Amino acid sequence: MSMDEPTRGLAYRLQLDGKGGAQEAPASSDNELVWRHYRLETGADQEPILMQHEDMDESLAHAILVENARPRATPLHDGILVILRGVNFNPGSNPEDMVSLRLWVQPDRILSLCPRRVFAAETVSKALAAGTGPKNATGTLVALASAVIGRMADIIDDLVEKVEDLQTQLLQDPPADFSHQLSELRRSTALMRRHLAPQRDALLRLYREPVSFLLEKDITLLREVADRNMRYVEDLDSVRERAAYLQDELHHHAATALNRNTYLLSIVAAVFLPLGLLTGLLGINVGGMPGAEDSTAFWIVSGGLFILALLELWLLRKLKMF
Repeated sequence: MSMDEPTRGLAYRLQLDGKGGAQEAPASSDNELVWRHYRLETGADQEPILMQHEDMDESLAHAILVENARPRATPLHDGILVILRGVNFNPGSNPEDMVSLRLWVQPDRILSLCPRRVFAAETVSKALAAGTGPKNATGTLVALASAVIGRMADIIDDLVEKVEDLQTQLLQDPPADFSHQLSELRRSTALMRRHLAPQRDALLRLYREPVSFLLEKDITLLREVADRNMRYVEDLDSVRERAAYLQDELHHHAATALNRNTYLLSIVAAVFLPLGLLTGLLGINVGGMPGAEDSTAFWIVSGGLFILALLELWLLRKLKMF
């Protein structure tokens, strides 16, 4: 590995001491357990950086830097390629716009790469600085995976609370923007589940498939991480189903209100249709119209129409039309 000049995109290079601590590693520490963390944009134009400074072949560099990578865990050659997705806590970003953390783990080397800031990597590096971090390469993999999954708890809980609040609002008096809130909730849930579902499968594969340098302790911890991810997927499924139910209820309430109003208009039309017929008949401009010369005829006709309207309402009521 040539390190004659600073590596482009290298955020830090930590040499693990095997006791939970780490320190900045010199450029020549090729044979030590070193964790290198890169901040690089994805894409084929970045592949030469890893091929030159990390002694990678083109296929591996391409797999790490592929754009819009889905979560995966794949044993390759003498290492494990792991791609995880975490909640985006960068300022000005939406949490569901998830960031990717790409890992290449070998018995004596850890390489991590992310296009944007990933707080999980900083959590592990701070633990190493305090002497309470992972002691080996696979322990670093477990710590990073656990940090990525662990930071999702508050966001998932927030989505669960939102759907519960919306359910309460629907039972009481929904606000004017209820439909917008519900749509945003369904969008956020769908975006997060899009990545967490394949990540569940990746973590399951990570501890189920035999990897020679994974210790039994690491496998147990990875199983716990996978279980947590699976619970989050189940929580998102629950939120999605409850949101769909609320959407159906909202449509049902709207349809019920529309049907009720339409029915009332139909009742009004049924009452006034005969009255309109009579008034139209009495308004024709032909000779022989009864009462045309009688000053009391208007009040007699009006009283008759009122009585007729009451009879119609009584008849509709008797027929249980309303």
